[in-house]
Amino acid sequence: SNDIKNYKIQVGAFSKLSNADRFLKDIKNINSELENLSIEEDYATGLFKVLSIKHFNKERAKKICKDYKDININCIISLI
Repeated sequence: SNDIKNYKIQVGAFSKLSNADRFLKDIKNINSELENLSIEEDYATGLFKVLSIKHFNKERAKKICKDYKDININCIISLI
């Protein structure tokens, strides 16, 4: 169904935690109204991914991603 909330928004992936941290702070400075994000370590790739805390259905995820792209922040929707 279209209502299954199994997507997150991903706006970055970094090899260093410090870079992910700085990026997250920068985004919050640009727009604190945007969706809450956190850093999650992806053990398979060794990357620190900046992802939404919440899960969304596909349509909502696409809409939120567009909001990020509108302020020039690259964004992908990530199936979890």
